[in-house]
Amino acid sequence: MSTHPNTKARTWLDKLPSLPEDPTHPTQIAIRTYSLALALSLGPSLLPIITALLSSKRNLHRTLKALKKVLRRELGFDGFAFAATFAIWGGTILGKWWNAEEFHLNNYSGQYSPLKHVFLTFSSRLSDYQRSYISYVLSSAIGFRLLLAGRRRSERLRASSSTLPIPYTPPTSTPAAIWGKASPTLDLTLLLLVRALDVLVQSIIRRQCGETASEDPEAKRTIGENELLERFEEKAAVEEEKKRRINSLTTKIDAFAFWASSARIMWCWFYEPQRLPQSYVKWIGALAGVDKRLLRTLRHVRDGTWSYVNGSKLHPTLLTTYAKDLGYPASWGDPGTLPASGLDATRTWKELGVVGRDGIGGLPCELVHGGEGQALGLASSCTANSGIRGAKAFVEALLIYLPQLTDVFRLIFYQYS
Repeated sequence: MSTHPNTKARTWLDKLPSLPEDPTHPTQIAIRTYSLALALSLGPSLLPIITALLSSKRNLHRTLKALKKVLRRELGFDGFAFAATFAIWGGTILGKWWNAEEFHLNNYSGQYSPLKHVFLTFSSRLSDYQRSYISYVLSSAIGFRLLLAGRRRSERLRASSSTLPIPYTPPTSTPAAIWGKASPTLDLTLLLLVRALDVLVQSIIRRQCGETASEDPEAKRTIGENELLERFEEKAAVEEEKKRRINSLTTKIDAFAFWASSARIMWCWFYEPQRLPQSYVKWIGALAGVDKRLLRTLRHVRDGTWSYVNGSKLHPTLLTTYAKDLGYPASWGDPGTLPASGLDATRTWKELGVVGRDGIGGLPCELVHGGEGQALGLASSCTANSGIRGAKAFVEALLIYLPQLTDVFRLIFYQYS
């Protein structure tokens, strides 16, 4: 009698439906898409919260409140994960329904309604590629509407109360009333636009480079088998070399597009962050860990209101408070005291107590590094600063993309198993 409950439990578990083994099944597609999209959206959102929990400066109640909002935003039906899953899963389901409905109507011998007749006529004029395209356009439109609703709701909540501070973003120089408010999904639009242009350029390259001259079929009848085999091997070698060149070219195009877009994004983040989507500014700032006063100084140097030669009448104490917060003398951040370059720089550095900058002007490296390596006595080392920041950035990026790597390894294992 003691084994009866376990038997009932096993019987109940056996009745549960199992996941289909076909990787193209809509259920498998939905699970993979949701897990990957959730890793993309929830991972970066949890990173500052985890950092706040590990820090003693954050109030626990406030951090948990922020965690609740993040989970509500990302796990809701209007979150990125659900919207992306619906767009891809919905397109797959719609395409399968379309094919099944057309097959049923083609093999149906009875009378059907005029609406189904129009559907069958329209469907018969489309290729499989066109049907798939229409299916995914319809599902993606609904997914974008869900995502847009979620972004707008997040903006309303952010405007009412901010739970986690975001990196400093100066007010835009152009009034919003003139240019209008940017779309909440601008970041996703830019991503899809760049990828679409990349696919278009690569398809053009492959189509142009893949064209081959037509071969006369009569030539095969007038040559021997050995010569025909040699021609076949030569043609295969040419095709293989052509494919290698195409792959090399498309890879270089990918690398160039990534480099160019990254360079432009980082330039805007330093000097004109109002031109970027707010999410770009937020996450780059969270990963960079640069003090907002240092960024403001860079922008003032660019517009000429902060100078090592003429000082700064408008912002004389911008970096003095920054230097004091790092534990250095306020004079290290005074633009009226800092040298530009030359022999005067060596003399000034001796007066200020800065070592290792003979003949070099500008801001002391200790302030530029923002205190990185200060606990190890390496605050003035540029090499140590780059190494520490590089290691921290690598670990943070690894934490963000770790769920995606597990999905990739799982797919590779499934393919070879």
